[in-house]
Amino acid sequence: MQATDHVRVAAAGHVPHTFIQYGPMRTATTLQHAALCVIMFLLHPDEPDQVTCYSGRHRVPRPRTKYSVFKTHNSSAPKLFAGDNWLFVTARNASAAAYTPIVSPDSGDWRGTAAAMSRELGVPVVYAQVVDLLALRGYRYIADYASLVRLTLDETEQLLDYMRYWSSLRQCCGSQMSSDWRKELQGDTEHSPAHPFGTGSYPACETMDLDHLEGNLLRTRVVSRFSNASAGFVLKQLAYYHDPVLTGNYCRLSNRVIASDGARRFNMVVTRKDIGLSDGPASSFKKLKPIKKQTKNGLGLGR
Repeated sequence: MQATDHVRVAAAGHVPHTFIQYGPMRTATTLQHAALCVIMFLLHPDEPDQVTCYSGRHRVPRPRTKYSVFKTHNSSAPKLFAGDNWLFVTARNASAAAYTPIVSPDSGDWRGTAAAMSRELGVPVVYAQVVDLLALRGYRYIADYASLVRLTLDETEQLLDYMRYWSSLRQCCGSQMSSDWRKELQGDTEHSPAHPFGTGSYPACETMDLDHLEGNLLRTRVVSRFSNASAGFVLKQLAYYHDPVLTGNYCRLSNRVIASDGARRFNMVVTRKDIGLSDGPASSFKKLKPIKKQTKNGLGLGR
């Protein structure tokens, strides 16, 4: 099945129980994974305890629930999922942004990138999130997913409302925040910014009231409806199963810690204890067990 065939299946209304998210590191894979996780909750509002969003670098864990969203940086992993699933990817394609108008949501031609990734991975790609287009359109790029999975207008609004706050906080807070903002916090004047002032992708974290952003995220309908589900606490995290859950002031307090410690780098977590809080629910989460050997249906280890 070609990527375009998957798009036709999506338009017909069939949505599988498993989404797979793949992309190289630092191509906004977590943003796509977060969006797909929210979508899976929205698609199954009567079964939120049956939704799990998880990730793995080298192994493919066995899903514990009926609906799952799996993230991986391992290009072999998508082939190891047997049965009915959709593959979403992130990729860079400068030409897509250079020659495509960005006024209409339908104008960003991700289909060529999806077809190329389908050939490269040997698995049909349903949708390719092109980093270069994302930089131009911001979080509203996520609206493209709505027609694929047939979200209602209200569900699309809930998705965009959540992603508006989450995407800003993701850049300005947490262990995987914008490297430019981390360097700014730590007073590194020698740093050459990847997204300089004056560009559309500049995070502008210094202009934001992080307490208000964090509070607004926690008050979104998505968080209110689903965060109490078995694995719903991930909706209050900026890096799933890695960063602590947000509290309303975690970002402001954790940024103080990062600013005072120039040794803190990418993926180094500021814990709740570091900012004077007790451990949250993420600290007690038990990781999904990986499959130990190749199975007959093709689901097993990816190396």
